[in-house]
Amino acid sequence: MRLTFFSGEFLLTIMIARKAARRGSDPKRDLRSNVMTFVGRLSVVTAYLAMAFVGAIVLGMI
Repeated sequence: MRLTFFSGEFLLTIMIARKAARRGSDPKRDLRSNVMTFVGRLSVVTAYLAMAFVGAIVLGMI
């Protein structure tokens, strides 16, 4: 198995670890925080898409 240093996940892990080291916090907590932020943004995008879909159905019925 070859280690790929330029894969996105590896670089993200390094960036989170460096940020945590500078602040003196736990890198695992920062990773969870980033994931929750992503999930929050994804849920907002999903909600907008759902509203647009419902709006298209309603406008199509008129």
